[in-house]
Amino acid sequence: MTTKARKRWALLWLLCPVALVAFHYGPGKEHQARGEGRERARLGAARLQSEEWEATMALCDEALALLPGTALVERAGVRIIKAEAMSRTGGLREATSDLQSLLGELTEAQQKGEPVSDELLRETRQALGSARYYNGWVRRLEGASTEDWVAETTQARQHFRYLAETDQDGASDDTIRKAHQRDLEAAVRLERMDMSELKVLPLPEQVRRSACQRPGEGKGQKGQQPGIGEGEGPPEDMRGAGKGRRPPGGGS
Repeated sequence: MTTKARKRWALLWLLCPVALVAFHYGPGKEHQARGEGRERARLGAARLQSEEWEATMALCDEALALLPGTALVERAGVRIIKAEAMSRTGGLREATSDLQSLLGELTEAQQKGEPVSDELLRETRQALGSARYYNGWVRRLEGASTEDWVAETTQARQHFRYLAETDQDGASDDTIRKAHQRDLEAAVRLERMDMSELKVLPLPEQVRRSACQRPGEGKGQKGQQPGIGEGEGPPEDMRGAGKGRRPPGGGS
């Protein structure tokens, strides 16, 4: 090896630590943060399954802080999980707003050719349809105008109809299709049900928590808000989809 070649190799050897440092504080740091974000998201999904709502939201917030803004698909899965937990703790309107924004973002990204799967769009639409359904229920019990609460149930019905009438990759599981059909039927029943019938139904947790979070409403004041408050038995609803399924966004 010539003297010139030896000098070249010596220079390259001296530059190796510099390259490693640059990688650590550049792509390496982002890769590490992304890995930590995925782990937080995994833990958040597990807490959701265990119905630990506050822990789920905290882990999702940590995951979103770590995942880069360019990781749209990964962040979407986290946002769906967080929205479900939020809806269980009185944050139904906030969850609905974020899911509406997410559906728009994912639809636009897919139209631009980005790798957004139809499955993820369907999961987002399912979560949004459910949120709209519960919002309609809450608004009816609060005494909102017909125009107000019907706007919510109409959107829920549209999302559920889309899911019920379209196949995922051309061959959706029949059980899932039937669950979407039950969701659609539940949204229709909610619109057609007499208020006296609605008031005696046990409240789903999403409805009970969101209604009782509003100042002066619920909290046992049965004379003002029949059907909202304590002692109504286990919360349940009329829908079929979403029960016993994997956490939304879990495949992202």
